Amino acid sequence: AGRGVASGPQPGRGLGRGGGAWASGLVGGGIWGHGRGAFTGGTVDRRGVVGVAEGGTLLLDGVGDMPLAAQAKMLRLLQGGTFMRVGETMGRRVNVRFVAATHRDLGRMVQEGTFRGDLFARLNGFSATIPPLRQRKEDIGLLLSVLLGRRWSGDGSPRMEPSVFRALMQYDWPHNIRELEN
Repeated sequence: AGRGVASGPQPGRGLGRGGGAWASGLVGGGIWGHGRGAFTGGTVDRRGVVGVAEGGTLLLDGVGDMPLAAQAKMLRLLQGGTFMRVGETMGRRVNVRFVAATHRDLGRMVQEGTFRGDLFARLNGFSATIPPLRQRKEDIGLLLSVLLGRRWSGDGSPRMEPSVFRALMQYDWPHNIRELEN
């Protein structure tokens, strides 16, 4: 499930989440935004995460799940800094930095024809591969500390029985950190 996360340059502003799953019909309005009257029920203008990210950074999470039609629009944005909201005929200019993330092998997808090679070239200016959690179990303790700290509302810090921690260390984590978080 892809989503866009936008962060503007204002001091103290955190990351905002927006958009919907790349594979759904929400790509248009959620990512690009839409003009009032663009569709039945579209009674207000909506900026979308691209507009919200103006002057900041846009995280393209799950970019490997982006449909080919959306890839063409994303390439236009990366190359020229312009995009069109749903229901509009004039392009809009935006100044945004991009970070893309996926669990898919985009190079292989380019060879298979399921991901645009020109978009891959634009996104692949700097690439960092983070191994799955099952290959870096030494990080589980730190990740648990952060994840539990986010949800802990009591005094002190949460405690975990050693047997529970051992079981977590032995588990293979097929769904990575998202599974640990849940």
